[in-house]
Formats: sequence, structure tokens, C-alpha cells
Amino acid sequence: MAVDRLSQTWATIKRIAVFVLLVMLAAAIAEDTFIRYRDKVWTIFSSSLRSLWSDVISFFAHDELKLYIVGTFILTTGVFWLSNLFFILLDLTGWPACILTYKIQPEKNRPVSIYR
Repeated sequence: MAVDRLSQTWATIKRIAVFVLLVMLAAAIAEDTFIRYRDKVWTIFSSSLRSLWSDVISFFAHDELKLYIVGTFILTTGVFWLSNLFFILLDLTGWPACILTYKIQPEKNRPVSIYR
């Protein structure tokens, strides 16, 4: 009985060791593949970013003060309006209707009928 239990334990340890080795091998292969893919993507993406940044600098005529003042205004205003497009859509169209139940002022800003 003790010998049978010991052989079962040893077989379980072997299975666990094989499983751990296979997982480590798969992780190493996946990491190598990921690094190669990341390097290819980054090469393409970085050249595009460099080109875009050069265009932005040229647009502001290499004047850092204009870039800081006007660029900051454009960035913050753009983020504000892009993040609020959902709420504008909700107020003007009433879509998605499932969100309308959570409005704080349910009787305010009802969607206008387009058939008026």
C-alpha cells in the first residue's frame, strides 16, 4: 500500500514537472514572438510618430511658446469635446435609451422630435 502510494506520488510529481516545463517553453516562445512583433510594430509606429511630430512643429513655425499655449488649448478642448460627444448624442437623440433612465433631470433635455 505504501509502495503504491509512493509510486502514485512520484507519477504526479513527474506530470507536474512536465507541465511546468511545457508552460515555461510556451512562455519563452511567446515572449520571443511578442518581442519580434513589438519591434516591427514599433519601427513602423515610431516613424509615423516622428513624421507627425515634425508636422506639428512645422505648423507652429518652430515656436515653442505658440506650441505650448495653442497646442495645450487645442488638446484640452479636443479631449473635452470628444469625451462629451456621447452625452450630446444622448440628449439630442435619446439613444441609447437604456441610459436615459439614469439621467439626473429626467424631464429636462428631452430629445426633440425630428418630425415637427
